[in-house]
Amino acid sequence: MALFERAPGLRVEALGASWVAFSSRSGETVVLNDAAAAILELLAIGPAAPDAIASQLANETSTPLPQMTEMVLQCWPGLLDAGVIQAVRHWPASPGD
Repeated sequence: MALFERAPGLRVEALGASWVAFSSRSGETVVLNDAAAAILELLAIGPAAPDAIASQLANETSTPLPQMTEMVLQCWPGLLDAGVIQAVRHWPASPGD
């Protein structure tokens, strides 16, 4: 499965009851919901696939995996369109690659 990462230069901050992501590359700011902010928080740790993100969030929130997977997959296209996540161009298959 494809891996994704946060866009370089992305800053995510709480703003009232919402979240915002500011891209230093594009100069654009995007308003995020809690699910999108949680996805970006996990991607700050390193590249991941949507199913791995859903699994981790389901474990952290005690949300059933099918429900969390649906939530993540609903957010994913908007995050891509906004340019706050991107496919990883190269990720070593094993150490030393």
